[in-house]
Amino acid sequence: TARWPARSVSAQTVEPARAGHSSPGQSSRALFRLACLAVGVAWMLGAFLLALGADLAHVLFGFTFVGVAGIILTVFQLFAGIGQVLGGRIGNLRTIGFGLLGIAVSQIVLVLSVPGAHQVALLAMTPFCGLFFGVVFVGALGLANAASVPEKRSTDISRFYIAGYLSNMLPVLAMGYFIDIVGLELAFYSFSALLVALSLIGAGIALSHRSAART
Repeated sequence: TARWPARSVSAQTVEPARAGHSSPGQSSRALFRLACLAVGVAWMLGAFLLALGADLAHVLFGFTFVGVAGIILTVFQLFAGIGQVLGGRIGNLRTIGFGLLGIAVSQIVLVLSVPGAHQVALLAMTPFCGLFFGVVFVGALGLANAASVPEKRSTDISRFYIAGYLSNMLPVLAMGYFIDIVGLELAFYSFSALLVALSLIGAGIALSHRSAART
């Protein structure tokens, strides 16, 4: 469980409202939506690896060692915790922006490794996936907190977690259905395309807000 970020409001989460043409309220809502998108992407990745990581290892990467499933889960969770600790020391927008870019790159590497069943790539990318998952989650939580006005904070944080839980559940359900129709490999490619697209969109939004805050 992530520690609640110590910095409730940082300059980089407030200044975009002043830098752009929108009102502070509109900018806060945009930042809150970005936080929901970021946690959705992170939890999509986490749910997929936790639910289907073992199948991915055996079917697409050719692992025959049954214990690889436990290794993937353990390493992912360990580095997710490390990512949350590190992410709590960095500004929210930068954490989200570079964390989402990291998720996109890691997923692209995994996709490119499937045709040759490069087992080393899966083992190498698992800690990075966990690290970026943790970084993005704690940044998104901090941003959601900072973008919420005190009188609506409890409602907004509830909505933030609802977005996360839906992203945790729906993509995995869809993947299970899709796997039965087209097989694991094509389903994995489709899931990865969606994950990479959402990651890049979120990273672009986060870094553009951060750039606006610095001008």
